[in-house]
Amino acid sequence: MLLLVYLGIKGIQTFNVHFLEHHEKGITGVVLVTLAVFTYFIR
Repeated sequence: MLLLVYLGIKGIQTFNVHFLEHHEKGITGVVLVTLAVFTYFIR
C-alpha cells in the first residue's frame, strides 16, 4: 500500500502542476463548453 502511494506521488511530481494551477478555470470552462456542445448535438 505504501509503495502505491509512493509511486502515485512520484507520478504527480512529474507533471507540471504549476501550469494546471495557473489555468484551472480556463480548463474547466473549456471542458464544460465542450460537453455542452456535445450534448446539444446528441439530443
